[in-house]
Amino acid sequence: MKFLKSLLLMAVVLMLLSCSQSTKTDNKYVISAEIKGAPDGTDVFICYLGNPLPIVSTKIKDGRFEVSVSIDEESLQFSMILQSEGKNRETTVIMGKNDIHIEADYDSLFKRKVTGSVYENDLSDFNTYYYKNASKEYNLLDSFIQNNDKISRSEALQLLQRIDSIDNYDNELRKNYILKHPESYASLDELFSIADILPKKEFNSLFQNLDTIYNNTTTWKNLNDYYKEPKRLEAGEKYFDFTATDQYGKSRKLSEIKGRYILLEFTSLGCRGCEMAKKELALLHEKYNKNLAVISFYLDEDRNDWLNDVKKSNIKYLCLSDGKGNKSEIRKQYIYGSVPSFFLINPLGIIVKKWGGYGYPPIEVKIGKYIL
Repeated sequence: MKFLKSLLLMAVVLMLLSCSQSTKTDNKYVISAEIKGAPDGTDVFICYLGNPLPIVSTKIKDGRFEVSVSIDEESLQFSMILQSEGKNRETTVIMGKNDIHIEADYDSLFKRKVTGSVYENDLSDFNTYYYKNASKEYNLLDSFIQNNDKISRSEALQLLQRIDSIDNYDNELRKNYILKHPESYASLDELFSIADILPKKEFNSLFQNLDTIYNNTTTWKNLNDYYKEPKRLEAGEKYFDFTATDQYGKSRKLSEIKGRYILLEFTSLGCRGCEMAKKELALLHEKYNKNLAVISFYLDEDRNDWLNDVKKSNIKYLCLSDGKGNKSEIRKQYIYGSVPSFFLINPLGIIVKKWGGYGYPPIEVKIGKYIL
């Protein structure tokens, strides 16, 4: 009898151990946050960067939220987007296979503090280095966003020129940090953040300089994939002309648009950033139609799918597709992979600005000095 009891006890212990082990292999981790000043009901979206995991969403209550996420990779980079009253606030966070806790102020999300992530220590060092030199830009951005309809065109242009100058300086700060700290995870993160705007030759040089200590992380793998890719169109180069079908079934050529700037967006269904960009693209189309042609190029193969999206979103600006998805030659000329991706083309057909992703600051700030 004692022997049977011992066997039963051992079986129970083994079962508990098995449950414990299966919980670990689930790779479930918690993201919790305290966001001071956030209104109750603020939408929270956790969007993974460079990873096809589904978006996790919740709402803030009493200044807090908590979500459970699954992580199979060594590290995961995600964008935390807070959406309330039509405004978006966003910051990027890196986590490994650990629970993490985020503390931030609603109106200065970029200054967030993250505990529990082995990678955020490096990022904290970078933020100290960066914000010490570049914090003025946020005040100027906020000033333009809040007052652009109240100030004169010349005042707005002066403000945008100052913002653009600081933005260029910011990118130099990032590049200098990457060069001086090749062993830091923050250097991977910052190179990822500016990869879309760097000339390919410059990106390759910075990537080759990085230490391989983090070569098992998702960010490294994404950077390495991009490093191996051929060069795409860059700012300062002539645009690639193409023919595609619009939402009305008509064949359209990009070069048909003359005498205006073109804002060409590459978009796709199921992309949170693409969905968020639609409202501002509609406003830009309405406000600057004389100077700017807004175009969304859908990277979805099924025509009915993207046409339904155009209809559901009541899009009035031009939408195009060649129905070839990621195999599209048009896509291969312009972008590596991330959507949304944006190209501002001047009336002479020269790409004057390109960037990937949608967030802060608004598109109007990025292109304002060209189209005002």
